[in-house]
Amino acid sequence: LELLQTYYEQIDSETQKQFIERALNGSGELLHLVNMVLDALSSTDAQIDLQTEVHPVAPMVQRAIEVFDPRKWQYYPLQVIIPEQLTVKADKQYVHQILCNLLANATKYSPPETEIEIGASVSMTTDPGVELPGEVCIWVKDNGPGIRANDIPLLFEKFVRLERDQ
Repeated sequence: LELLQTYYEQIDSETQKQFIERALNGSGELLHLVNMVLDALSSTDAQIDLQTEVHPVAPMVQRAIEVFDPRKWQYYPLQVIIPEQLTVKADKQYVHQILCNLLANATKYSPPETEIEIGASVSMTTDPGVELPGEVCIWVKDNGPGIRANDIPLLFEKFVRLERDQ
Protein backbone atom coordinates (compact mmCIF):
# COMPACT_ATOMS: atom_id res chain seq x y z
CA LEU A 1 0.00 0.00 0.00
CA GLU A 2 2.94 2.33 0.72
CA LEU A 3 4.30 1.71 -2.78
CA LEU A 4 0.89 2.36 -4.26
CA GLN A 5 0.47 5.54 -2.25
CA THR A 6 3.94 6.88 -3.00
CA TYR A 7 4.20 5.95 -6.68
CA TYR A 8 0.52 5.96 -7.68
CA GLU A 9 1.03 8.15 -10.77
CA GLN A 10 3.96 6.02 -12.00
CA ILE A 11 2.35 2.59 -11.61
CA ASP A 12 0.23 1.11 -14.41
CA SER A 13 -3.31 0.00 -13.60
CA GLU A 14 -2.52 -3.73 -13.74
CA THR A 15 0.26 -3.37 -11.14
CA GLN A 16 -2.04 -1.19 -9.00
CA LYS A 17 -4.62 -3.96 -9.15
CA GLN A 18 -2.01 -6.53 -8.03
CA PHE A 19 -1.00 -4.31 -5.08
CA ILE A 20 -4.63 -3.97 -4.00
CA GLU A 21 -5.20 -7.75 -4.31
CA ARG A 22 -2.12 -8.40 -2.17
CA ALA A 23 -3.35 -5.91 0.44
CA LEU A 24 -6.76 -7.59 0.54
CA ASN A 25 -5.17 -11.05 0.83
CA GLY A 26 -2.86 -9.79 3.58
CA SER A 27 -5.80 -8.31 5.47
CA GLY A 28 -7.62 -11.63 5.27
CA GLU A 29 -4.55 -13.48 6.49
CA LEU A 30 -4.15 -11.05 9.37
CA LEU A 31 -7.78 -11.52 10.40
CA HIS A 32 -7.32 -15.30 10.28
CA LEU A 33 -4.15 -15.05 12.39
CA VAL A 34 -5.83 -12.80 14.98
CA ASN A 35 -8.71 -15.26 15.24
CA MET A 36 -6.26 -18.15 15.74
CA VAL A 37 -4.49 -16.26 18.53
CA LEU A 38 -7.81 -15.42 20.19
CA ASP A 39 -8.86 -19.08 19.98
CA ALA A 40 -5.55 -20.17 21.48
CA LEU A 41 -5.90 -17.68 24.32
CA SER A 42 -9.48 -18.66 25.09
CA SER A 43 -8.69 -22.33 25.58
CA THR A 44 -5.40 -24.07 26.09
CA ASP A 45 -7.02 -27.40 25.25
CA ALA A 46 -8.76 -26.24 22.06
CA GLN A 47 -8.41 -28.50 19.06
CA ILE A 48 -7.26 -26.86 15.87
CA ASP A 49 -9.51 -27.63 12.92
CA LEU A 50 -7.09 -28.30 10.06
CA GLN A 51 -8.36 -28.05 6.51
CA THR A 52 -6.00 -30.54 4.88
CA GLU A 53 -6.10 -30.84 1.12
CA VAL A 54 -3.55 -31.57 -1.58
CA HIS A 55 -1.83 -28.41 -2.77
CA PRO A 56 1.03 -27.77 -5.19
CA VAL A 57 4.02 -26.50 -3.18
CA ALA A 58 5.51 -24.04 -5.72
CA PRO A 59 2.48 -21.69 -5.82
CA MET A 60 2.23 -21.72 -2.01
CA VAL A 61 5.88 -20.67 -1.78
CA GLN A 62 5.40 -18.02 -4.46
CA ARG A 63 2.41 -16.63 -2.57
CA ALA A 64 4.49 -16.39 0.62
CA ILE A 65 7.28 -14.60 -1.26
CA GLU A 66 4.79 -12.11 -2.70
CA VAL A 67 3.59 -11.12 0.78
CA PHE A 68 6.84 -9.23 1.31
CA ASP A 69 7.57 -5.74 0.09
CA PRO A 70 9.15 -6.24 -3.37
CA ARG A 71 11.92 -3.83 -2.36
CA LYS A 72 13.03 -6.37 0.28
CA TRP A 73 14.10 -8.89 -2.36
CA GLN A 74 16.53 -6.46 -3.97
CA TYR A 75 18.75 -6.92 -0.87
CA TYR A 76 18.48 -10.70 -0.73
CA PRO A 77 19.04 -12.79 -3.84
CA LEU A 78 16.38 -15.50 -3.68
CA GLN A 79 16.97 -19.03 -4.95
CA VAL A 80 13.82 -21.20 -5.24
CA ILE A 81 14.37 -24.95 -5.68
CA ILE A 82 10.98 -26.63 -5.88
CA PRO A 83 9.84 -29.20 -8.45
CA GLU A 84 6.74 -27.84 -10.20
CA GLN A 85 4.85 -31.14 -9.81
CA LEU A 86 5.51 -31.43 -6.04
CA THR A 87 2.34 -31.49 -3.94
CA VAL A 88 1.67 -31.69 -0.23
CA LYS A 89 -1.39 -32.66 1.80
CA ALA A 90 -1.63 -29.91 4.38
CA ASP A 91 -3.62 -26.99 5.72
CA LYS A 92 -2.81 -24.27 3.19
CA GLN A 93 -3.18 -21.40 5.66
CA TYR A 94 -0.85 -22.94 8.23
CA VAL A 95 1.79 -23.75 5.63
CA HIS A 96 1.53 -20.18 4.36
CA GLN A 97 1.99 -18.78 7.87
CA ILE A 98 5.02 -21.00 8.51
CA LEU A 99 6.61 -20.02 5.19
CA CYS A 100 6.05 -16.32 5.91
CA ASN A 101 7.59 -16.69 9.37
CA LEU A 102 10.63 -18.51 7.99
CA LEU A 103 11.15 -15.94 5.23
CA ALA A 104 10.66 -13.04 7.65
CA ASN A 105 13.30 -14.51 9.97
CA ALA A 106 15.66 -15.12 7.06
CA THR A 107 15.47 -11.48 5.95
CA LYS A 108 15.59 -10.22 9.53
CA TYR A 109 18.74 -12.07 10.57
CA SER A 110 20.71 -12.50 7.32
CA PRO A 111 23.20 -9.86 6.27
CA PRO A 112 22.08 -7.91 3.18
CA GLU A 113 23.41 -9.15 -0.18
CA THR A 114 23.48 -12.77 1.02
CA GLU A 115 21.42 -15.44 -0.69
CA ILE A 116 18.26 -16.92 0.78
CA GLU A 117 17.30 -20.34 -0.52
CA ILE A 118 13.88 -21.89 -0.26
CA GLY A 119 13.35 -25.40 -1.45
CA ALA A 120 11.27 -28.51 -1.13
CA SER A 121 11.68 -32.20 -1.85
CA VAL A 122 10.14 -35.54 -1.01
CA SER A 123 11.86 -37.68 1.59
CA MET A 124 10.79 -41.30 1.38
CA THR A 125 10.56 -43.71 4.30
CA THR A 126 13.55 -46.00 4.77
CA ASP A 127 11.63 -48.75 6.58
CA PRO A 128 11.70 -51.93 4.44
CA GLY A 129 8.26 -53.25 3.55
CA VAL A 130 6.49 -50.04 4.57
CA GLU A 131 4.76 -48.30 1.70
CA LEU A 132 3.99 -44.79 2.88
CA PRO A 133 3.78 -41.68 0.82
CA GLY A 134 6.88 -39.57 1.24
CA GLU A 135 7.01 -36.62 3.53
CA VAL A 136 7.59 -33.24 1.95
CA CYS A 137 10.49 -31.34 3.43
CA ILE A 138 10.35 -27.58 2.88
CA TRP A 139 13.37 -25.55 3.94
CA VAL A 140 14.61 -22.00 4.10
CA LYS A 141 18.38 -21.63 4.17
CA ASP A 142 19.99 -18.29 4.94
CA ASN A 143 23.24 -16.81 6.20
CA GLY A 144 21.96 -15.63 9.57
CA PRO A 145 23.51 -16.59 12.92
CA GLY A 146 21.12 -19.51 13.48
CA ILE A 147 19.47 -20.50 16.73
CA ARG A 148 21.48 -21.38 19.83
CA ALA A 149 21.28 -25.08 20.68
CA ASN A 150 19.76 -24.44 24.11
CA ASP A 151 16.96 -22.33 22.52
CA ILE A 152 15.83 -25.04 20.07
CA PRO A 153 13.50 -26.81 22.58
CA LEU A 154 11.65 -23.50 23.07
CA LEU A 155 10.75 -23.09 19.40
CA PHE A 156 7.41 -24.86 19.53
CA GLU A 157 6.18 -23.55 22.86
CA LYS A 158 3.17 -21.22 22.82
CA PHE A 159 3.94 -17.50 22.67
CA VAL A 160 7.68 -17.90 23.29
CA ARG A 161 10.11 -15.30 22.00
CA LEU A 162 13.79 -16.10 22.02
CA GLU A 163 16.00 -13.82 24.07
CA ARG A 164 17.52 -12.20 20.95
CA ASP A 165 14.05 -11.24 19.68
CA GLN A 166 12.87 -9.34 22.77
